[in-house]
Amino acid sequence: MGDRLTEKFSVWVVGAGYVGLVTGACLAHVGHRVTLVDTNAGRVAELKAGRVHIYEPGLGELLAGCTDRLRFSTEIVPAAREADVVFIAVDTPQREGGSADLSNVGAVARAIGRTLAGEPGAPLVVVNKSTVPVRGGDYVSMLVHEGAEEAGGGEADYLVVSNPEFLREGSAVYDSLFPDRIVVGGSRAQRSTRCGRSTGPSSGRAFRPNWNPGKKRRCRS
Repeated sequence: MGDRLTEKFSVWVVGAGYVGLVTGACLAHVGHRVTLVDTNAGRVAELKAGRVHIYEPGLGELLAGCTDRLRFSTEIVPAAREADVVFIAVDTPQREGGSADLSNVGAVARAIGRTLAGEPGAPLVVVNKSTVPVRGGDYVSMLVHEGAEEAGGGEADYLVVSNPEFLREGSAVYDSLFPDRIVVGGSRAQRSTRCGRSTGPSSGRAFRPNWNPGKKRRCRS
């Protein structure tokens, strides 16, 4: 089915939890070259062995069907050098006071910045899918810049784009391949469009009928 894509990107997804794993599997399914990164070495080893740590209808079959386009790693450093698009999909656990703990997002953003500093090549699109407060894209962009400064202050050419997920547990694969909406927000339209092109071709993909959760609920815009 990948032959329907007009463009195929090198995509890195950081965080192989619920959102990251589903996102990575679906992007590989539509033809992109995907690397899923997670700091949990045990989780990565399980995924390499073909064992999926979460249950989601159709996910295991999707992963098994795109092994030629999907790999797993614990190393984030190569992402900024090899990827066209990097998705940040790490956990943002809730603190005692109710606010989101953004330390995982911060660690990934700074690591990307350190790798990008002074690195020649095409501009990198950094897509934030982790749950963050309003203006979270500005926060991630600031941290990428700080990471570049920590590495010696070289110029880092990148754009942070927000791409929130609307996945329902039990139908996440369906929701990813046949989304009600794809929301992409960024300050520069051309590179935001690159993110949209990497996710957009999912519409119209064929899949096993038993993945279909039935009539979908729609949210008001």
